Amino acid sequence: KVGMCGMKHDMGGAGGLLGGFFAAVELGVAKKVVCILCLAENAIGPDAFRNDDILEMYSGKTVEVNNADAEGRLVLGDGVA
Repeated sequence: KVGMCGMKHDMGGAGGLLGGFFAAVELGVAKKVVCILCLAENAIGPDAFRNDDILEMYSGKTVEVNNADAEGRLVLGDGVA
């Protein structure tokens, strides 16, 4: 098998953070806890990112997509903004 079939572990980081967040809530941590997950779907279709697309990010800056496999990094960039 080739392609996206092997991408089952991409969500490991976000899954670990979500699990830690739920654990903090269940334990009743006294401090305010916020969990921001930067998630992307590997979609294929007419609305998916294509090389040379120009996107406007959360900050208002525009970026050119040079690698259509970079959707996770694009979402992460918006998430940390």
